[in-house]
Amino acid sequence: MDLRQLEHFVAVAEEGHFTRAASRCHISQSALSTFIRSLERELGSPLFVRTTRKVALTDAGRVLLGEARRTLAAAASARDSVQAVQGLLGGSLQVGGIETPGMLDQAALLTTFRDLHPAVDIRYLRVNTSMNLIPEVAASRRDVALVSLPRRLPESVLAIPLMTQPIVFVCPPDHPMAGRKRVTLKSLADQDFVGQLPGWTGYEGIDRVLAGTGKRRRVTFEVNDVSTILDFVAHELGITLAIESLAADRPELRAIPLAGPAMTWTLGAIAHRHHATPAARAFVALLPKFRTLGQGTQRPGTDQRADNQAVDELLPSRASQAEPGGQSKRPVRW
Repeated sequence: MDLRQLEHFVAVAEEGHFTRAASRCHISQSALSTFIRSLERELGSPLFVRTTRKVALTDAGRVLLGEARRTLAAAASARDSVQAVQGLLGGSLQVGGIETPGMLDQAALLTTFRDLHPAVDIRYLRVNTSMNLIPEVAASRRDVALVSLPRRLPESVLAIPLMTQPIVFVCPPDHPMAGRKRVTLKSLADQDFVGQLPGWTGYEGIDRVLAGTGKRRRVTFEVNDVSTILDFVAHELGITLAIESLAADRPELRAIPLAGPAMTWTLGAIAHRHHATPAARAFVALLPKFRTLGQGTQRPGTDQRADNQAVDELLPSRASQAEPGGQSKRPVRW
């Protein structure tokens, strides 16, 4: 068994189709089939169930897929580490990100990294929801992702918070609640929401509060991107909760603070705790310089020591530069 066989196996498993996998591997379909049959003979077990429409993993194939991904990641990390010792950071960097308008200039971040490490092959994917990126990082299919941090992450995923903002209630100016100074989450139980369905990352706080009243958030218009959500609200199709700075950019809407414990949204970077490549570690090392971009604020009542520790966990030689600070009760994370 060699690395090339494992690469071909992973390609078929991820594509679910021999033709697409062959194109991805830049070989003919017949050659790919030969590689897979050879691997199956060597292991003494079929790895795929083949039909005329798709290819599915057998139990043995599912077991091998996890091990193959870890082996390929370790081989890439070993190669990159040798290059790093020689003073040349190479390899690849797979980055994912949600939209961060006015808060984090991802293009500037990626440009800075590219200028510092021109030999690294950067690949970037923009998605609408963090839920698509977190499993990718946990499975080592993506090196780093910029996401809305949920309350919990898989143990294998390390989070580096970048900025935190308050969440506000947003409605049209003639909405019955538009004149209030503050709005409680419980009062929103019977409202029509524009946004994502219950259970999605970014809505855990309100969904948890409403669950305590025996109700669920009623989403009549399921929308993923923030600008479109606010457009729908402006046309009186529903109400929403939004990041304070984004709501402030829409003066035609009413943005009202929430009553009760502060509800916040945190933008952060995530990376694999145990399998970070040298390129991923170099990317993470840049993040503190971009922490204050946009209108984000440091979390109330905290310092940056925990955040620095997260960076240090990927960069063991990096000395923490945190200043002593007070401690207070953390706000509810949205």
